[in-house]
Amino acid sequence: MNGAHLHLLINHTPVIGFPIVALLLAIAYFRKSQELIRVSLWLLVLMVVAGAATFLTGEGAEDVIKRLPDFPDALFERHEALATASLVGAAILGVCTLVALFKARGAAIPRWVAAALLAGTVAASGVLAFTALAGGRIRHPEARSDFTLPPQDLQHTPPRN
Repeated sequence: MNGAHLHLLINHTPVIGFPIVALLLAIAYFRKSQELIRVSLWLLVLMVVAGAATFLTGEGAEDVIKRLPDFPDALFERHEALATASLVGAAILGVCTLVALFKARGAAIPRWVAAALLAGTVAASGVLAFTALAGGRIRHPEARSDFTLPPQDLQHTPPRN
């Protein structure tokens, strides 16, 4: 397993996990379930750790990918900038989540705190989605805005019976 494999293996966890945690936290918020809010917040901390691990494996992935012909340096720089923004945002969200959990030991987590963390989780999900899209564009030209099929591939051939 090389750096690119490792990065690809773990990068889907925060990208999929953050929206799932946002959904779970929203359900907990509207049901006013302190237990589910706490579970959601601990899962959010876990997703922040997964995001940090994803970021840390990015350099290893770059080391592998940059050796390939036609390495898209501009696309990689955009992905790296978005990944840094994602990491900073997730780290801030993670620290706020831990503070909320530890301050509320044995007490209810205030609804405004749960709402603020929910809003942060939704925002982080959006930034992570853009980061993932930028990463996908590095090796998947079909995800790029300038992608077009070659003319011979545009002709439709009906399936044979």
